[in-house]
Amino acid sequence: MQALPFEAVPSWLSDHQRGDAVHVPDVSALPPGNLRDILMPQGIHTTIALPLLGDKGCAGFQGFDFVRAVRVIGSEEVALLKLFAQMLVNVAERGRAESALAQLNASLEERVAKRTLELEWAKQRAESAYRAKSGLMARVSHELRTPLNAVLGFAQLLALDESLRVGPAASCHVAQIHLAGTHLLRMVDDMLDLASVESGRLLVQTEAVELTSLVAEVLALSKPLAQRQGVFLHNKVGASEVWVQADRTRLLQVLLNLVSNGIKYNRAAGSVTLTAVADQQRVQICVADTGAGLSPAQQMNLFEPFNRLGAEHGAIQGSGLGLAITRQLVLLMNGELHVSSALGRAVALLSSCLPAWRLRLLPSSRLRLPMKPRAGGWYWPKASR
Repeated sequence: MQALPFEAVPSWLSDHQRGDAVHVPDVSALPPGNLRDILMPQGIHTTIALPLLGDKGCAGFQGFDFVRAVRVIGSEEVALLKLFAQMLVNVAERGRAESALAQLNASLEERVAKRTLELEWAKQRAESAYRAKSGLMARVSHELRTPLNAVLGFAQLLALDESLRVGPAASCHVAQIHLAGTHLLRMVDDMLDLASVESGRLLVQTEAVELTSLVAEVLALSKPLAQRQGVFLHNKVGASEVWVQADRTRLLQVLLNLVSNGIKYNRAAGSVTLTAVADQQRVQICVADTGAGLSPAQQMNLFEPFNRLGAEHGAIQGSGLGLAITRQLVLLMNGELHVSSALGRAVALLSSCLPAWRLRLLPSSRLRLPMKPRAGGWYWPKASR
């Protein structure tokens, strides 16, 4: 069978392509010709050839020769031999598939390793650029503070010394110098804060902070700006004590930023309202204003540094850093900062969630309350029984 060319029996090929077996029960009964001349010298009495059918059709055939005597092969034996031939095809195709899969895996591993290396290089370059940017911002900000403080100092001297001013126009110019210098100094301070937060140099010291008095302080500091803008401030935190786990200085900065934003971007005769909702785990501080609201796209970019969401074309001054710094400070205090608003709706809500300062049960079964300040230090209030 191995020396049998398909040209000698062209009908066999078409039979195999159809999936049919070719069975020659008695070779000696074949008519004279090429097929008989090939099989008889090899001592073959009976032969059967079965197609090897794969996904792409007939890939070859498997032959069985009987050389001792003529063998009658029944239909059951033909079916069994076909099954054996198909098993050979499956084994061969599985081997090819496994080889292709191994090559693909090796190629993928190589590509993943190459891509991982590229990403690592890109990460290192980005971190290096990030550190360089933060360092540059810090150095530039420090260098700007000295001349700015001098400009502001001399502007204040000019405003106080009437002999140095000639006419009302000079007074107006001095006021403008002081206003512009103050704005620029505020921007420098924001850049320093942002550089410190991004570089990880800004540390927070969390403690028990009483929220009611802190909110009162925030509103008192914000009152001059609110009066100039014609905006009303409302304290809905309540008189009862609410304690949070936070850095008092940084929490004061956070609330001042949120309230000042609510004032600056408000409408005439609008309002800014502070509320607080507490449970045993968290305290949610909400700052709501009656401004024009924010679209979903604006809310997505609200906390991006230097992004003022189009307000840079208006008359309201700002650096676009306040909310970016605010969010980072809240995160450093293990809190969260969220925004809820809609364009055209006269309520924008910025809420900050901070850990609550929880009461601790002592072995003596007395409640140990957060410390309170008093002259000469701090003290633990007595628990009510």
